[in-house]
Amino acid sequence: MTASPDYISKRQLRSSNLLLFAAYWVVLFILYLPAANAGRVGDFPGWVTFLNANNFIDYINRKGSGIPSLYQFTQAVTWCFYRLFGANAWLWHLLYLTLQALNAFLLYSFFNKLFSRAHVNNANIAAFTGAMLFSVSPYISEVVVWEPSFHYLLGLLLMLIVLICSQNYLITQRIKFAWLGGIVFFLSSYSLEVFYLTPLFVFSLALFYRVVPGVEQKTVKNLIIYFTIPQVLIFLLHLIILRIWYHSGIAHVGNVALQVNNINLSKSLKYLFHIVFLGRFFPGIIRARVYQFSETAAGLWLFYGLLLITVLFLISRYRRMGAQSLTIVLLAAWVGCSLGLILPLWFPDTGVVIYDRYTYVLDAFLFMFLSLIIGSFCNRTAFFIIVSIYSLVNIRFTHKVNTYWQQSAHIVNNLVATFPNDPTKKVLLLNLPECLVGVQMVGTRDDGEFRMMYNSIRPDKITNLVYDVEAFYMSSPGDGAHVNVVNDSTMKVILNQWGTWWLYYGYGATNYENADYKVIMRDQGHWYDLVLKHPANEYLILYTVADKWNKVDWNIKGADQN
Repeated sequence: MTASPDYISKRQLRSSNLLLFAAYWVVLFILYLPAANAGRVGDFPGWVTFLNANNFIDYINRKGSGIPSLYQFTQAVTWCFYRLFGANAWLWHLLYLTLQALNAFLLYSFFNKLFSRAHVNNANIAAFTGAMLFSVSPYISEVVVWEPSFHYLLGLLLMLIVLICSQNYLITQRIKFAWLGGIVFFLSSYSLEVFYLTPLFVFSLALFYRVVPGVEQKTVKNLIIYFTIPQVLIFLLHLIILRIWYHSGIAHVGNVALQVNNINLSKSLKYLFHIVFLGRFFPGIIRARVYQFSETAAGLWLFYGLLLITVLFLISRYRRMGAQSLTIVLLAAWVGCSLGLILPLWFPDTGVVIYDRYTYVLDAFLFMFLSLIIGSFCNRTAFFIIVSIYSLVNIRFTHKVNTYWQQSAHIVNNLVATFPNDPTKKVLLLNLPECLVGVQMVGTRDDGEFRMMYNSIRPDKITNLVYDVEAFYMSSPGDGAHVNVVNDSTMKVILNQWGTWWLYYGYGATNYENADYKVIMRDQGHWYDLVLKHPANEYLILYTVADKWNKVDWNIKGADQN
């Protein structure tokens, strides 16, 4: 029996899509293999502790959280995955790789259709390349590796599904896509706030197809009625619930972060420098100069002046533009909206990786925009040469940050596995590693970050007092500290290396005390005094060098213990 052409076509399409998804997945698997055991750091221990300490309703509503955000859908999804995976690093790693590969594939699928409709040069290749550049960028490593970044993967996934539903409705006029898009957008409104962008993107997509030939104007009008208007209503409902629940109209960051000043406005330049030109990896002195220029009046006037002139020029020529030019304008607008959304957020001006998750959605559209620009102004040979070189440079630095993840995970996992606890003692941890050049590690908190981390990973639990006395910024995997016992109650804790510094709760360390000890910070970049409030034999006092614990011998006085 001979199969029909339609059946063969659909079967071939499914096979092609599966191969594309597999291509993204395999590239990600190979690239992120060094970081497979990393990521259970930062907010992860607190998240696991909170999940296990609360019932399902309290967990999805984030009972007691001071962050004004509605994350019920994300919380429900992570609750299900934790019940399946527990704290198994490999299972979470494979899940995140798969979600990133799926996002890359959906990104490709959407823009392949968009580019094809607009008759973009080499549409398929441009869409595939944009999604691949997104996947090999070092700026997505925090999202792919760090478990608490799940909501970024989910947020982009939901956005892309809504955009694809919008696109399919324009092509097929099937109302089922409006229903599916509405349901997914409603769920996304209880996920990460990147859903704020979705109504803008769908509306601008309608304007795009209003000009590009091939779609009936009635269908474009219906897209606004069936997609944009319901999305705006859902968005307004979200804001009302946010106001009732948290007494705030601004989610997550609050009102203070929305100031229009040189610092916030300069972040546009800084992020473009970071992502497009891999600015994170420039020498510190060059980075500092770029940041300083970005904050100056001259730098801001130059950037925003050119931007304004460009926008006015495009508006004046809008009706005379070809479909390919309109596609460039559409993507540029989406990049601008994605960039604007993160301007109130904290900008990372030191280290690598930390807070790169903020740019995740921006990365997706920015790399697609770069692929479109290169493909539009270069012939196929030049396109392949430029993209290949740029991809290899990105892969080089992605491998570098994944090596940091691997090294930091080795240190953290070994410290957890070899922790020499004594349940009869008060345990003081003198120098926990906060991060490795920006890659999150253990850190400190009043209720014991290390204790929480240990209990979230290990089957046996710590029940005695374990204090995170101080943490420090690691600049290399071999960094650590040593001690010098001064008298029966006082000791010095000294970093082994210069160029690192003491931290507590993520901030520069200062003097503090509690019922069991007192910290006197003598030099934030080098050493502090620890004063015990009880006899020394009541404590187990530990310090680290690289991934090893060392025990303080209080009987050795006046000499360095390395």
